Amino acid sequence: MKKIILSLLFLVSIISFGNAQQAKPKSETTKEAKEAKKKSEADAKELKKKQEQDAKEAKKKAEADAKKSKSTGVNKDGSPDMRLKANKDAAELKKKQEQDARDAKAKAEADAKRKTTTTTTKVTNNTTTSATDKAVGTDKAGRTIYEGKRGGRYYINKNGNKEYISKDK
Repeated sequence: MKKIILSLLFLVSIISFGNAQQAKPKSETTKEAKEAKKKSEADAKELKKKQEQDAKEAKKKAEADAKKSKSTGVNKDGSPDMRLKANKDAAELKKKQEQDARDAKAKAEADAKRKTTTTTTKVTNNTTTSATDKAVGTDKAGRTIYEGKRGGRYYINKNGNKEYISKDK
């Protein structure tokens, strides 16, 4: 058992001695670490400066674009910029004018239609009613109802013909 413990101690000491030989001196390790740290800090500063410069350029560009769109009231694609009150008012006015034009057109069409229907005259052919038939009254549609010599009731349609009414009505 003592031999095993001694051999293990011997192996551990050889391994630790071998590792000690491979390790770099402390001064070299710290120099390299310091140089790497300085380099990374310099890179970080450079990156930060570049980001700040890019942000400033983007801000200037955005301000220029905003100034341009505010002054002209037009987007890049040529459409009106609706963020401006004047453009909103103009768009609303244009919509209102279009709606008024549509309403006026519809009213004119309705008036024209009404004039054509009111200018038609009723054609009454008095030759179809005999002298003995008498007018009894009018129906709901405003047509004159006549009573024939045998008691049948009729009215004269738009073609001038007699239309008989059933007795149920």
